[in-house]
Amino acid sequence: MSSSLLSFQSCKDSWQSYTADERTNVILYVLGMMLYKIGFESFVGSITNLALELWGGDERYGKLGCLHGMNLLFQCIGSIVSAQVLRRLAGRQVLVLAVLTFATIPSFLMILDKCAGGDPKKSGAAEEIHGRWDTHMLFPLYCICGVCYGMIELVKRVIPRDIVGGDVDKLRQIDSLVHIFYEASGTGAAFFSSYLLMRLGSNYGMILTPICFLIAAALWWKIGTLGFIRDPDLQGVSFLQSIKNGNYTLTATAFLDFGRSIVLGARIIFSRRQFAWLPLGYSLALYSHRYLENGLIPVLAQGYFHQPSYTQILVGGSNLGETLGALLVFLTGNLLPTPMPWLRADALMMGLVWILPFYKPHLNCACIFIPLSLGWAAGDVSLVAYIQASVPEDEPHARISSLAAAMSFLYSIYIVIFAVMTPALGKYADDSSDDSAHDTILHLGGVQYSVIALVLLASTVVPRGSWSLNPKLPKEKRRVEKDKEIGEEEDNFEMQVMTKKEEVVASSVLCEDGVQQTGAAAPDTLLL
Repeated sequence: MSSSLLSFQSCKDSWQSYTADERTNVILYVLGMMLYKIGFESFVGSITNLALELWGGDERYGKLGCLHGMNLLFQCIGSIVSAQVLRRLAGRQVLVLAVLTFATIPSFLMILDKCAGGDPKKSGAAEEIHGRWDTHMLFPLYCICGVCYGMIELVKRVIPRDIVGGDVDKLRQIDSLVHIFYEASGTGAAFFSSYLLMRLGSNYGMILTPICFLIAAALWWKIGTLGFIRDPDLQGVSFLQSIKNGNYTLTATAFLDFGRSIVLGARIIFSRRQFAWLPLGYSLALYSHRYLENGLIPVLAQGYFHQPSYTQILVGGSNLGETLGALLVFLTGNLLPTPMPWLRADALMMGLVWILPFYKPHLNCACIFIPLSLGWAAGDVSLVAYIQASVPEDEPHARISSLAAAMSFLYSIYIVIFAVMTPALGKYADDSSDDSAHDTILHLGGVQYSVIALVLLASTVVPRGSWSLNPKLPKEKRRVEKDKEIGEEEDNFEMQVMTKKEEVVASSVLCEDGVQQTGAAAPDTLLL
């Protein structure tokens, strides 16, 4: 009881350490992110459900894989564009612009379907009536959504610092708070969107998305500019004016910098044994989780239950596992200094996929995805923190951040793996659609995830000292941290000495002035 009271008191003290403006901005930001996640889960579930219904026959899963792959590629473009827009607009303005643009896509799809003769599912009806429109329009529309999603994801990593400044403790608290509430909202939204899909149909089941996005935009608009200062090079030049004058230099520079960051990231990753395993430990593990939700679960819902709307129920179990994984890392704290135990647990959890090929079709199988995603989320959160703490600091006057370059390279590897594997495995699922769904799940799930688990386990023994069950930080890393602490202490001591000298000089000047003006001797205390 006392420990719980102590924990509550520590949380209360932490919250009171924020200023009134910071508390207001944190609340508005978290509420906006929760509404955004609810709308996003509803939209993705509807798009997946719509694609599985409209693209019947032998091309269903292949096209669905291409759709998700293209969306992922355009997320990168959105991140690059957002980096340039942030030079002109405050973070909250970029969030509002992206989410309002995003909201137009589901609104357009519902209006288009209604004008083309579509109609929501009637009460008691077996299926909805789809309008007569070209279903390949989903590709460009979903790519626009990818750009908006990439912009929001980038600003998510920037705006917490704008709210609380560079305070590391506050930043860690905000990141944990956002992650927990974000995934909790996603869990509830996945289950509720499944109900909307069964009640209204795949097209009109996304009706919640524009509503949530509009409310989120209104909340984010209240955050304020947070001391935003526009790039001095862009003062007096509007965005439309720069385009009219043919000034595309900034955009070209952004893409060139992205290419340079990939090269620099590859050099950082492959030049050290400490990082050489990350393309497998991070990128491959991230692919395994994304394919689970965007590739394997849709095949499972369609093949086992013949109900694409059940996809969101299974995704809800996965989101719940992510929430529990983030909480587990938050509670364990520094007991596990490296991500190795979490990654090994993630690899072992992948063995649970073998239950699915031999499982009698029942929605209880959603519970299997809870430990699967729990292991991945715990490993991902701890691994990102490990990378942030281990990547060497930037050189003086460096144009590209070393940390950003390393993360860009690892994320690019994940994009390539996902963009290649998902359509190919979707084509395999289409070709084997005449066979038993259990055989398809056996190969897409059991065999694939067994190979990934073995590779992931092997990658965790590459760094020095990683053979133990709970490895410690590398000696060189601890030495760097110790040297950094000593250096900071020396800098503080030198600063105190300089301050003392300035006080002595100032006191001496005052004494001399006193002697000149009054002719009296200066006190001994001032001469000291």
